[in-house]
Amino acid sequence: MDLLRRDLLRVAVKWGEGVNRQGEPYGWLIDSREFLLQGDYLERVCAELGPRLESYQIDSLAGYTLAAHPLALGLQAWAAARGRRLNVNLIRREPKADGLQRQIEGPPIQPGQRVLLVDDLINSGSTQVNAVRIVRQAGGVVAGVAVVLDYERSGAAWLRSQNIPVEKLFTLSQLGIQKPQGLPQLQPCWQITGVNRGEYTAPKSSACVRQDRLWIGSDQGDLLCLNRQGQELWRFGARDRQRGIHATPCEWQGRVYFGAYDGYLYCLCGQSGRLLWELRAGQWIGASALVDEGKLFVGVEYGEMGGSLIALEAMTGRQLWEAPAGDYVHSGACLAGPGVCFGANDGIVRAVERASGKLLWKFYTQGPIKSDLVSDGRRVLVAGGDGVLYCLDASSGQLLWQRRLSRQLYCRPLLLGELVLAGGDATCLIATRLQDGEVAWAAPLGSSLVGGACLGAGGHIWATGVAGTIGCFSQDGQPLAYWETGQPIRNRPAGDSDLTCIADMAGNLYAFDSSRQATS
Repeated sequence: MDLLRRDLLRVAVKWGEGVNRQGEPYGWLIDSREFLLQGDYLERVCAELGPRLESYQIDSLAGYTLAAHPLALGLQAWAAARGRRLNVNLIRREPKADGLQRQIEGPPIQPGQRVLLVDDLINSGSTQVNAVRIVRQAGGVVAGVAVVLDYERSGAAWLRSQNIPVEKLFTLSQLGIQKPQGLPQLQPCWQITGVNRGEYTAPKSSACVRQDRLWIGSDQGDLLCLNRQGQELWRFGARDRQRGIHATPCEWQGRVYFGAYDGYLYCLCGQSGRLLWELRAGQWIGASALVDEGKLFVGVEYGEMGGSLIALEAMTGRQLWEAPAGDYVHSGACLAGPGVCFGANDGIVRAVERASGKLLWKFYTQGPIKSDLVSDGRRVLVAGGDGVLYCLDASSGQLLWQRRLSRQLYCRPLLLGELVLAGGDATCLIATRLQDGEVAWAAPLGSSLVGGACLGAGGHIWATGVAGTIGCFSQDGQPLAYWETGQPIRNRPAGDSDLTCIADMAGNLYAFDSSRQATS
């Protein structure tokens, strides 16, 4: 069953694809036809579902609409292999216009015949309502309904009201797509206000958590330094506070580096907040900085769709080189092999030499790249504005694999062992295998994910939904606890094994520690 669940996630769930009848996009949909009509999936589904139906004492199987027909025929074959002969009826939506003009194909249903309705899934229940009506009009008795997936919505409730039992293999919560009921509620260990002031489409600053303190930027133009108990130690104001600080600060050798939307790059003493140096590097800086071996790398923006990655001496702020892009650079860079990689709004991933900024390779995506890149040294992970997660070879830029996860991605991927975690408007955090991009599991948030996730307090995964959900998950994707803040969240949780910090769009900064993660 666990293998079947993973195969269903891998093959049938379409992240960021499809539209509803009004033409509006889905965050996800489940295409069971593609699943049941290939390989041995139908045989495996019937092997799990068939034994559960033996107690129903049925005379026949019936499937209404195209999605149900493979399952009805598969269960008939499963029963025949065990010496049990069952008739099958394939039910049309409307009677055929010519020929025998039947709506129910197959042997006629006899009065009192016990019929098991089969289908791929139960959602709103409209399919089941029609199927029950047609079978009853033909004189049959609906003994039950068997499905691969029960959405646990109005359709299941209607069947219960009709005293029709349901056999299902999975629910949405078991697939990791819908939040389960009855989980503990998260409890912050402290909370402060006044960090951010309002709605914004892009992620704002996340916290940089180190030893005894943390730093976080505010869209009110301040960099705040707090201790682990949430007490403010100091704050530093950017030159133009109206433009705010959206980048996440980074720390190196006791110094804190961050860019602000006034175009300045700042270096402060991490203990005191004293300004060590500043540099007007561009018109705006929204990308988060990266420090390695005494070099500071950060994306800057200027002019009409202009942007670059620049390298500086981290100790002095002296600029070493500049690598131009074809558009604004919002994406934080990552180190990969001999190069440093960064993305831009022109949809291009560029790798340049760390020492000189000389171009090594380019990779073209189909949408703007606004999210930070990450790397394990050999591979580069890119969350594209086209909704695709790309895995590139770090040395050559060659595409190793790609996986659509959303209509657009605006999150920093999280590397967790042999998994990479990301998500978008599919309302889930999705774990794909680093080796080949196949989906390993999904964890439900209930609304779009922007910013990303982190490995935080308790050694658990922490992720947030735009609608204000904070979720805590085990490292294999099992939901542990939730908290609904009631405020939109668009930035990435950050922390370590003892503390997780999350800022919302209404000014609040929440902290969760490993000793007070949840209450019943």
